Amino acid sequence: MADTEATPGRSSQVIKVVMPTYVMAPTEDERFRRKKVCNIISECMAKELEGKEFDESDCKGWSTAIADTVKARIHAECFFPRYKVVVQTFIGQQRLQDVRITSRCLWDNDHDNHASAVFNSLHHE
Repeated sequence: MADTEATPGRSSQVIKVVMPTYVMAPTEDERFRRKKVCNIISECMAKELEGKEFDESDCKGWSTAIADTVKARIHAECFFPRYKVVVQTFIGQQRLQDVRITSRCLWDNDHDNHASAVFNSLHHE
């Protein structure tokens, strides 16, 4: 349904009216596919970090590049119209220590989900 509004001195403009659908959940085809997203994350991390040694000054650039690439590939390769994609990256030097990173989100357990991946470099000091 479209209305046309004409203003004197201006060309007419088409206004598109969209009615609400009241659809509150994604369809089966639109659901989050964790395995596919995990593969995308792993591929992006390996492509960006493979063969590189840890350098604190480069981490910000690597982290931004990985996050941007992951988000772009998820939007291009996956069909998630009812999801917002949030990408967080953490890069640090392990040095014979374990690191655990957690985050909390407000979400719907029936429909929201997450995917994660870990990349460990073979370079050790």
